Amino acid sequence: MPLRRHTLTQRRVGKLMKCFDPKAFLTSAGVGRTILRYGPKQLLFSQGEPADTVFYIQAGRVRLSVISKQGKEATIALLGPCDFVGEGCLASDHSIRLSTAAAVTDCTLLRIEKREMVRALHNEHSLSDVFVAYVVERHNRTQADLVSCPGNTFT
Repeated sequence: MPLRRHTLTQRRVGKLMKCFDPKAFLTSAGVGRTILRYGPKQLLFSQGEPADTVFYIQAGRVRLSVISKQGKEATIALLGPCDFVGEGCLASDHSIRLSTAAAVTDCTLLRIEKREMVRALHNEHSLSDVFVAYVVERHNRTQADLVSCPGNTFT
């Protein structure tokens, strides 16, 4: 009989079982997590600033862009509900942001301190599963966009 995956992880804490719910973690404030509201064109972070937080988009749209050395701006992603922004700070030694994130519409975001996100990813496997699936899916979307981009010579 195949094993069934559960969205909740159970850990023994003394004699009690503690359940971790990734959805609850990503939709509520708590230690190292703050819910913030941004208006259109308001910056979440700018290219070159310290990279010390991850954002989870609960509602609204966010534009991720970069500015080249020649001063040209390029949009690299338009993100929406259930997307992460700024997650690059978790997987690299980059202490500065490599892109700029700005609200396109009214947004509700969960700001997660890097230390808290790293702790949760290490300790809560159900959150790790959700996060890794997201990163892989976003990578695949980016690859598909590059392949289908007009004017490329790959197709």
